[in-house]
This record gives sequence, structure tokens and C-alpha cells, in this order.
Amino acid sequence: DHGQVAVVINPVAGRGRGAKVAPEIRSRIRGLSNIEVIVPSSREASYSQLKDLAPEVDRLIVVGGDGMVHAAAQYVAARHPTTVLGVIGLGTGNDFAAAVGLDTDLDVALEQAFSEPAPVDALAVGDDWVTTVVTFGFAAQVNERAERMAFPRGSSRYTVATLLETPRVSG
Repeated sequence: DHGQVAVVINPVAGRGRGAKVAPEIRSRIRGLSNIEVIVPSSREASYSQLKDLAPEVDRLIVVGGDGMVHAAAQYVAARHPTTVLGVIGLGTGNDFAAAVGLDTDLDVALEQAFSEPAPVDALAVGDDWVTTVVTFGFAAQVNERAERMAFPRGSSRYTVATLLETPRVSG
């Protein structure tokens, strides 16, 4: 028994793959009790949903990329440190999922998300919790610009954002 489980899916993760896998996830976990699958309408709504989760969630599984992991870390580390965090990496970069050895196959990733938890370090930076990388300066400017860009999609937007930010720092 995993207790009360919330699965929050970022519908736009992985170029919209989050919304596409939601029915698959529901199908694969059908029959398990005490599970709520939440698919908000946008990335921002997904992050907001994590802030509004009930404190009695025993296991939080997020489906998305590093942004979802970051938002989930705020819920777990800052307010509910006994909640187990499971991650199904569907984002553009998936740095966290790769760093902790999570599989990209949906069936295996679901199995990992429901498996025995392993401790992961988190770093408190001001009022924020960080699970993988802390950046500032140029790298942070590139990431901020990439997050504002609608085109191109996927990892190439970070390359384009780097090229667009370079003249600002080299001039």
C-alpha cells in the first residue's frame, strides 16, 4: 500500500507528450486504490496544482521535466518532507531523471515511481529548494530566455537562446 497518491501531469511536457500519456498512465494504474491523477490545462496550472495539494498525500508522482521536479521539490522539501516523490521524466532536458538513473520507458518509469524510495539531496537557496543545478549569470539568463520562447520547441530552444543572449554579454 502506497497510501494516498497524487499523480500530477504537466500536459505540455515533452512537446505535449504529457497530455498524450495521461490516458496510458490512468490505464496502467487502474485498480490501485487511493490514487488521484491530475492533468491541469497548462504548465503553470501544473505548478500551481502542486502548491494546492493536500498535506495528506503520502506519495507524489510528477510527470514532466525539470520544472515539474523543481515545483514538486518545493511541495515536498518545504512543507511535506515525509511525502515520497516519484518522477516520470517527460521533459525537454530531464536532468534530474537522468542524474538519479530513472528510465525513459513509461512502464519502467511507473514501476520506479512506485518503488521503495531512495534519499536525494536537496539544497535550500533562500526560500527555494533545488535538486540538481543552481545557475546564475549567463546560464540563468539563457534559461530564462528559453522558457519565454514559444519557438523553437524542444532542446534546440536552449541553443537558440544561447545564441541570442551571447551578444548581450560579449559586447
